[in-house]
Amino acid sequence: MMKKILIILVIAVLLLLGLGAAVFFPFATVTKGPAITAYSASKTALLVIDIQKDMTERNGKKPLNLDQTDSMIPVVNKLIKNANEKNWLVVYITHEYKKNSILRLVTRDFLLEGMPGAKMDSRILVVNQNHFTKYYMDTFSDLKFEDFLRENQINHLLITGIAAEQCIDKTCQAALNRGYKVTVISDGIAGSSESSRKRKISDYKRYGAQIIEAEELIKTE
Repeated sequence: MMKKILIILVIAVLLLLGLGAAVFFPFATVTKGPAITAYSASKTALLVIDIQKDMTERNGKKPLNLDQTDSMIPVVNKLIKNANEKNWLVVYITHEYKKNSILRLVTRDFLLEGMPGAKMDSRILVVNQNHFTKYYMDTFSDLKFEDFLRENQINHLLITGIAAEQCIDKTCQAALNRGYKVTVISDGIAGSSESSRKRKISDYKRYGAQIIEAEELIKTE
């Protein structure tokens, strides 16, 4: 009898692990996709990724790192103003969990669709309606976003936002997979800690991205 119970428990654990892998694997996967066209002229887009209330406000469901996000937001706004002046495309991305998603068991309504905490931080400067909502870490998992970049013949992405270890990392890799030139603004991203952010910046370099601070970008581009 005990042996049968143990077998049932082992099978139950394996099924749970399999279910967890089936749900989480696509959530954290880096997409590949076709290479971008060799456009005749270089066109730049500034991506503002996941700067949302649940992660940037003290009463948010999972504040990320308020020291970093508080210092990052003015930098991102400066970059948005600069991009707007130079006719670069500004694209806003937010992350949501669907109400019927099994991930809700883990997230506990963090960034839940339709909830105030899933909205973009009100301190962020909004200059257009180029807004995409994703449900996975990799922004390119949203095919409408990818089509939008191709329609606008973008080949250079400037990346800002949250979080260095997850969505910024996956989006950076996915963009490089498609042949984009990728520049990560080192003081325009936030992570769980300063040491973690520095480690991820080293990873971005290893992937093939360029790293630059906002002031240097504004002066040189």
